[in-house]
Amino acid sequence: MPNPIVTVQNLSVEVKQTGAKIVRNVSFSVEPESVTALVGGSGSGKTTTGMSILKLLSPALKVSSGQILYKGFNLSAFSESKMQEIRGREIGVVFQEPLYAFNPVFTIGDQIDEVLRFHTQQGVIQRKEKILHLFDLVGLPDPARIYMSYPHQLSGGMRQRAMIAQAIAADPDLIIADEPTSSLDVTLQAKIIELFHDLRSKLKLSIVLVSHDLGLVKHLSDQVIVMKQGEVVEAGKTNTVIEKPQEEYTKDLLKAVEVK
Repeated sequence: MPNPIVTVQNLSVEVKQTGAKIVRNVSFSVEPESVTALVGGSGSGKTTTGMSILKLLSPALKVSSGQILYKGFNLSAFSESKMQEIRGREIGVVFQEPLYAFNPVFTIGDQIDEVLRFHTQQGVIQRKEKILHLFDLVGLPDPARIYMSYPHQLSGGMRQRAMIAQAIAADPDLIIADEPTSSLDVTLQAKIIELFHDLRSKLKLSIVLVSHDLGLVKHLSDQVIVMKQGEVVEAGKTNTVIEKPQEEYTKDLLKAVEVK
């Protein structure tokens, strides 16, 4: 059996000023080419856990104990410059609201080109061809127009697809997707779920999916880590957790949404 691509061991995160722990002793592994979902309500610590993998915590927070291994390497020992090399190239990220994640004064094409300039040796023509191919891959119509568009000129669904294109631009092995469909309507959510399915298969991606939506999780993930107030309260294979939840908190999450 292949080694996990990511292993989180007894991770705790606290507020620097007060020492209050907002993530406590969280452990899980992500297998190659699998989807692991971090699920919980607001304040459960799921996003903090996901961003800890990328070392993109708020300046007010710090990892107080535990470690995160990526392909066997301890990320906590890496400098910021080393993490900048890893972000994008090894680990991509899809943020919750792409309108704010993209810089409004640069075109979509320019911003994805920046990723390729930093992480690859491709020339100008190669980079543009790659970006247009990425737009086609994620289902964006008229890639040439999208390339020249600014973020505000795209719909929410198109911006989300463009952000996914940016996340996979440098061919990473792992994607952290933080509530990737929460700002979209039901129809667009279904399309993004289908897109993630396709990309996972075509690109052999591993995905850490951060979500409160167990409907999304059911259709996309292999295993579920249920979090409450910074702790893991239940974990297991997705179908098992959703069909036979053991904890009352998990049952409450299932009641809050109609899982189809």
